[in-house]
Amino acid sequence: GEEGYTIVAEQGTEVACDQPFVFSITLKEGYAAGTALKVYADGVELEEVDGKYTIESVSGDVEITVEGVADVTAPTAEIKISENTWKEFINNISFGLFFKETQSVEISAADSGSGIADIYYHKADRAMTEEEAEELAEESWVKYAGAFGIDPDVKCVIYVKAVDKAGNTTYISSDGMVIKNSTPVISGVEDGQKY
Repeated sequence: GEEGYTIVAEQGTEVACDQPFVFSITLKEGYAAGTALKVYADGVELEEVDGKYTIESVSGDVEITVEGVADVTAPTAEIKISENTWKEFINNISFGLFFKETQSVEISAADSGSGIADIYYHKADRAMTEEEAEELAEESWVKYAGAFGIDPDVKCVIYVKAVDKAGNTTYISSDGMVIKNSTPVISGVEDGQKY
């Protein structure tokens, strides 16, 4: 399959017998060609001239293969909690978000290249640097399988790791949250009595 690129022919895909076939390669969004870009016609490497490739004489079906095109773009991701949305890694986390009841966390990710392979999350009780998040052990990450809840009483930050099928990885985080069930409990008080 044409992974990450499209072949654009100068004169359509039909070629008169023994005529040259001229084409160029267009990369799809999210893809780039490294220095290793090679184009072959029936296994023979073609030379690129002004962005175009020419097969001198076509006498039958020709198989064009392209190497060195790779998905170089990391995915985008989003964390949604209540009315709050985060799409990047926060370096200066303050625990300034207060909630009184269980909060639901929704995570989504998108990738214009090879597509999303997996989304993982990690609930931390402290702020971490992006480097610390990257160095978290594999078992610290939980595979995201749909919205999940965070119950009181807790102080936490949600870290997300989104990975595309080419292995490009993005890390994002929520801000710090404090979820406290703030119903005060006063014991030893009887109803209807004056104190």
